[in-house]
Amino acid sequence: AEAAALRDKLHEGRDALIELNSCRGDQARKLIGRIEEEENSEALWPYMEQACDILGVETEEHSADAHILRPGENYSAGYLPGLSEDGLTVTWDRERALEREDMVFMSWEHPMVAGMMDAVTDAGLGKAALASLSVKGLPAGTLMLEALFTVHCPAPAGLQLTRYLPLLPLRFLVDVNGRDLSEVLPHDRLNGLCSNIRRRTAQEVVPRIRAEVETMVDHASQMAAPHLEPLRTKALESIRNALEPEIERLEALREVNPAVRDEEIGFYRNQLAAAEAAIENASLDMDGIRVIVTA
Repeated sequence: AEAAALRDKLHEGRDALIELNSCRGDQARKLIGRIEEEENSEALWPYMEQACDILGVETEEHSADAHILRPGENYSAGYLPGLSEDGLTVTWDRERALEREDMVFMSWEHPMVAGMMDAVTDAGLGKAALASLSVKGLPAGTLMLEALFTVHCPAPAGLQLTRYLPLLPLRFLVDVNGRDLSEVLPHDRLNGLCSNIRRRTAQEVVPRIRAEVETMVDHASQMAAPHLEPLRTKALESIRNALEPEIERLEALREVNPAVRDEEIGFYRNQLAAAEAAIENASLDMDGIRVIVTA
């Protein structure tokens, strides 16, 4: 009788089995390695330094792997949480941050870094630029526009839709006649050929070319529009592949295990429905432009 009761419990499913298999050593070690690799990345400070320059934050070298951040004259309060008028000493050396109470450890997950990203992506700072280009075969005064489009999908953070939507922007390079030059001049190559234009000169040039710029913006928007539906379709497919098997698994488990509640299944169904509705309302937004004038 005891053996039969034990078999019944095993048949119904036991949480103990889930606990025994909750940690897979190989996967855990790989995940730890990726976390350590991310922490040791040398890309964080160059990003922070560039973002500080855009946001008006002054930087000063403190010592090895440490810098001092202070609000500059052009800094607008609120961009970076935790940055006071007295400044802040930051480091990306975890051991050093543990030893020094006056240093704040920086990582990609730190609220200040997240605030930098939000300020750069959501604010209007740095979303329009004017550059000059000197290339043989193009007459002086030729205009081109480089436009970046990102998928905009308002949704509750709990849906985590960024897992299913593309992170990289769509890029288009057009001229006044609507020709797509994106393949001819890739972004990296174009960067190497372009030169900055002084602000005073730019202020004089922009009013003269406003009509042409608006025309090129329309061309770029028309080129970007057909890309939205495939992105939606791919995102919906990814969401369904992630959530529908979980719903089916819980429904099958409920047949043999009364401990599975309707609320658990309902949660995933609601997540799926909300995610599908949000993706259907996604749009392509122009995230930034660079106007290029040949010299």
